[in-house]
Amino acid sequence: GIHWHMNLDNEITYLANDRQRQDIPWVRMKDEKGNITEYAVKDIKLSGEQIAAAPKRKMDCIDCHNRPAHRYLPPDKAVDDSITAKKLDIALPFIKLKAVEVLTAQYETSDKAISSISATLDQYYKANYPDIYAARKDSITSSIAEVQRIYQANFFPEMKTNWSSHPDNIGHYKVEGCFRCHDGQHFSKTGKVIRNDCSICHTTVDQTFRNAATTASTDGVFQHPVNLGDKGSWQCASCHKHDKPFVHPLKLGDISRFQCADCHKGDSLKMKL
Repeated sequence: GIHWHMNLDNEITYLANDRQRQDIPWVRMKDEKGNITEYAVKDIKLSGEQIAAAPKRKMDCIDCHNRPAHRYLPPDKAVDDSITAKKLDIALPFIKLKAVEVLTAQYETSDKAISSISATLDQYYKANYPDIYAARKDSITSSIAEVQRIYQANFFPEMKTNWSSHPDNIGHYKVEGCFRCHDGQHFSKTGKVIRNDCSICHTTVDQTFRNAATTASTDGVFQHPVNLGDKGSWQCASCHKHDKPFVHPLKLGDISRFQCADCHKGDSLKMKL
């Protein structure tokens, strides 16, 4: 599983191209018998001299658990948490979309951000949904206050600090995380690859798909809710972004009211990618 990396019988050493250790072109594994296997990104040529001269790091807990405190939540995660806690009114049209938009916008100072968030959201509902604006003004006001709170807790423009400046390496859903090494692109000289199939760390017991009953997994392998066709090898973060909505590869107009599964029906698709 995931904590295989911390087994004392295994020693993982790597070199990174950046201070935040997000770009990892080379990895060395030494097993309990002292056997060493080196992996390098196939499109990057590193000489023995370059590897020997480069500073290396022995992998430990904080290579994944790098934000045990002072976590800066990305906009979509913070908004989801507030919706779950019923601090944002989901009866307001496109509240998540608009909240993420104003949280993602660039501001010079926190004061300007707070002012702009209030003005932008208030004007959006006033101009586009006048009936709702009149009937749910208190709800709009409280939702604006919650979005402002999210910003003040997670975004610090004067310090140039937020979720993107301090990435959280746990997982791989919307960040590279595990895929910094487990991307299927790190090969040994003999052609061995650092695996990136789900079953290395995960065993899927059951899954629930939209408008369907929970079903047991027969092989323990995760199935994406939508058949991705030849895109099935893509990393999660290729489509799932913290700061912007999914963009369909085909120009389908306004599809914001639809779920993926409305068109993509598992193995029997109405539409295939």
